[in-house]
Amino acid sequence: MPQSSQTTPNHAIKFSEQVLAFELSHTEFGSNLACISLPNKLIIGTLRFPEESEEEEFFWQILREIHCESLCYSLCFAPET
Repeated sequence: MPQSSQTTPNHAIKFSEQVLAFELSHTEFGSNLACISLPNKLIIGTLRFPEESEEEEFFWQILREIHCESLCYSLCFAPET
C-alpha cells in the first residue's frame, strides 16, 4: 500500500468556526477574491500570496461578512461577480 505524503501549509487563516466551503475567484478582475462559508455567515475577502506579488508576506483582508441562517456547502463566483 503506498504511503501518503503530507506537507505543512505555507499559509493559514484561522477561523473561530468550521469552514464548510470556500471558493477562489478565477476571473482576471477578481483574481484575489475569496469566499469562505462558515455555519452562520459568508466571508468575502482578498488575499495575496508572496509568490504572486512583490509583497514578502501572505496577506488576507476581510471585505464583507454576510450573516445568514442557512448553511452553505457550495460556492461559486459567477463571471459577473
